Amino acid sequence: MMHEFKEKVVIVTGGASGIGAHIVKEFLKEGAKYVAFLDIAENVGVKLEDELKTCYGEDKVSFFKCDVTKDEELFGIYEKVQKDFNGIDVIVNNAGIASETAKTFKKTIETNLSATISSTYKAIDLMRVDHGGKGGTVVNISSIAALSLGSPSLFTYTATKMAVLHFSNCVGKEEYYRHTNVRVLTICFGITESVSK
Repeated sequence: MMHEFKEKVVIVTGGASGIGAHIVKEFLKEGAKYVAFLDIAENVGVKLEDELKTCYGEDKVSFFKCDVTKDEELFGIYEKVQKDFNGIDVIVNNAGIASETAKTFKKTIETNLSATISSTYKAIDLMRVDHGGKGGTVVNISSIAALSLGSPSLFTYTATKMAVLHFSNCVGKEEYYRHTNVRVLTICFGITESVSK
């Protein structure tokens, strides 16, 4: 239930536009204590941050420019939020691209899959109760494409989203959760129009 987000500290990757921006707004509407959102699109992120601070207050939300494929950038933000708020409750791995050329497919894999895995492991490391954390939730955004055989395009995108779903289902199993108290969930959204302003 959404009221469970009251007083929670949340991080959303790919949060400046599209699905990510809606996720950020919903957490704030439902009373999250603080939402940090990350994106490589700085102008869009700063604009959204200004709008949200006007609505919810200066101390409720922050934008961080971040390339999620660079662990040092991503982990530095996680550690800052962890230190500032004495913990993180929810991390949503939403950052993703759907570029499908011979020159860009590796970036799609790095962004959609490698960064999601890296972020998930870092989140678990920070949250896990068996290492001194307080538990928490990781939500990995997959796609309805993970449940089908995409053709005649978006082969790499479909493959990464299928891998995200499988990875999340495995790391989220009870056998692991009972040690960490970190839930790992996956959402497979349908076709969505993402518009950058």
